[in-house]
Amino acid sequence: MIKVQRWLAANSQPIALLPVAVSLVPAAGIFFMGIIHLRPNRIADGEAFRFADLALPVAPVLALAITAAVLVVAARWARQAEIPALALWAVTVTIVPWILFHMAAVELFDAGRLDDLARVSPGGGVWVALVAALAAWHELLRSVRRSLRGLVVALLLAALAFVAVQIASPPLERISYIVEYNVRSDRFLDELLQHIRLSGSAVAFATLIGVPAGMIAYRHRRLRAAILDVTSTIQTIPSLAMFGLLIAPLAALSRAVPTLRAMGVSGVGTTPALIALTLYALLPVVRNTLTGLAVVPPSVRESGQAMGMTRRQRFWMVEVPLALPVLLRGIRTAAVQAVGNTTVAGLIGAGGLGWFIFQGLGQAATDLVVLGVIPIVGLAIVVDRVFQGLQRLSARGEVEGGTRA
Repeated sequence: MIKVQRWLAANSQPIALLPVAVSLVPAAGIFFMGIIHLRPNRIADGEAFRFADLALPVAPVLALAITAAVLVVAARWARQAEIPALALWAVTVTIVPWILFHMAAVELFDAGRLDDLARVSPGGGVWVALVAALAAWHELLRSVRRSLRGLVVALLLAALAFVAVQIASPPLERISYIVEYNVRSDRFLDELLQHIRLSGSAVAFATLIGVPAGMIAYRHRRLRAAILDVTSTIQTIPSLAMFGLLIAPLAALSRAVPTLRAMGVSGVGTTPALIALTLYALLPVVRNTLTGLAVVPPSVRESGQAMGMTRRQRFWMVEVPLALPVLLRGIRTAAVQAVGNTTVAGLIGAGGLGWFIFQGLGQAATDLVVLGVIPIVGLAIVVDRVFQGLQRLSARGEVEGGTRA
């Protein structure tokens, strides 16, 4: 065991280990899982076709295997070739499964299997390859120098553009997700914007409430436990139960106060959804505000005091700026959670992308469910990356400010 650990320590590289570990996954998925799923109509189970079931050329799979081998060799013996090999692998594992998917759709169309009601969707092998592609791009972005990340992003966009062209080419206009989108294209944009409005408003309100609450918890130890207990207890309430608990009191309040009813306050709709989402977003904001202020080094506070700063000046000019990266991490967590929690708002008439998910579940239409899930995942990733960038900017500003000081 000790010899194995020493060999791994001597031969492993900090770069390209993740994509090397999953190099065989997409190939195995393409061979042993379905490439394309054909259904005669919207809700029928259909049939999955594997690589062996179709007369597909082996060239794309050979390209996948060759690039995997190149990556393994580069990661093991040619350190200077690791980044180019990793980039080649990321591009190949991104485009090859969709090329095979398109070829499979063309073959089924030529065989007369695609009529006007038939729909196709990517098989399990394509989705497995997508996971490998995500791992490869993540490792590539993490490994390259910051000056080259723009080039990597451009390469990623080019690969995605190629995939988009493949999906938009006949006969993939029959792909089930595109059909579902075309039927509901107008509502899709409205629900996407509503999802963004609900989650964004909830995070904004949670920040306005949670940051002062965290500051109060930091300044007043007697209130700290009570504030943390309340926000933690809210997190233990299931989302459906929270929405249900708000329906009755808000409905009664709307009937008792006509002004609120005229403003749109009711037991269902946007109001209970916004209240519940705000409550769920409080804990990470409060906790990270408290943590960020608590980890400020005592020497920094003493330095401010030695410079003649008052307690209020030290708090706002020294402690709060130093706590900002930790605070942003809490808002980042709350924002990503809010994007996911907003899905449940569709059950009480608040709209959002959850409407598609619950409509799909009610109609046994999995494609409609996926149509709602994919943009939610994409939106969560975008929100996470935006706040990650803000964290880096705040940390950089903190370092530059310390250097100037």
